[in-house]
Amino acid sequence: ALPPRGHALWLCVGEPQAVPAAPMWRSLPVAPAGISADHPNLLVLDHAELVLDGQPALAEAIPRLDSLLWYHLGQPTSPWDRSIQFRRTVIDRDLSHLPGFTLSYHAEVLAGAQLSDVRLAVERPGLWRVAVNGHAVDDWRPWFDMDMAAAAVGRWLRVGRNTITLRADRPHPLHEIAPAYLQGDFALHAQPHGFALGPARPLALGWWRELGRPLACGRMAYAWELHLAEPVVRLRVR
Repeated sequence: ALPPRGHALWLCVGEPQAVPAAPMWRSLPVAPAGISADHPNLLVLDHAELVLDGQPALAEAIPRLDSLLWYHLGQPTSPWDRSIQFRRTVIDRDLSHLPGFTLSYHAEVLAGAQLSDVRLAVERPGLWRVAVNGHAVDDWRPWFDMDMAAAAVGRWLRVGRNTITLRADRPHPLHEIAPAYLQGDFALHAQPHGFALGPARPLALGWWRELGRPLACGRMAYAWELHLAEPVVRLRVR
C-alpha cells in the first residue's frame, strides 16, 4: 500500500528483463587550460553633479537629477518616464529658449591602474559637449545599440579624482540624464561611495566581485584539459 500522496512506478514486460548495472563512475585528472572573458570590465557612474545656469551644483543619484532637470525645464516629470506621445509631440517640443546645464561625473583612479585602453560610454554623445579632465572627447564608436557610443579616454585619466563633464548649451527633449560608463582592463575597488579603478586582477574561478568585476556584463569561459587513456561510454562534470 502507498502512503498518502505516495507514488510508485512499475514497468510490466512480457519476459523478465535484466536490471541495468549502475554505472561505475571514477574521477579523471583534469588540468586548467585557461579563463577568458568576452567583455572588458565596467564601472557604472550612477551619481553626478548637475549645474543649472545660475544655480549651485546639485549632487545626487542619476534618477533624482533627471527629475530635477525636467522640473527646472517646466515639466512635471521626465517625458521618457511617464507620458503619452502622439506622433512627435514630445520629441519635437521646443526647449531651446531655456538655459543650458552641465553634468559632472567623478571617477577615482588608484595607483597602478592600467588606463591606456579605458573607454568612456555615454548615451547620445552627439547631443552633448563631452570632456574628460578638460579634454574634449570625440571619435565616438557604437557600443551596444544605436544610441550608445564609446570613445577612448585613457590618455586623459590620471591617478586620483577625474571629472567627466557633459555640457548641454540648449536643452532638448532627448537630454535625459543617464549613467556614464567606463570600460577597460581594470579592477574595481570598493570605496565609501562607489568604486575606484585599480590594477586588474588575474581571471580565476570564484565570484566576479572578488575579481574586481562586480558590475561587468558579459560571458566568462573556463577551460580544462582532459586526456583519456581508453574509450569511455559517458562523461559527467561535477
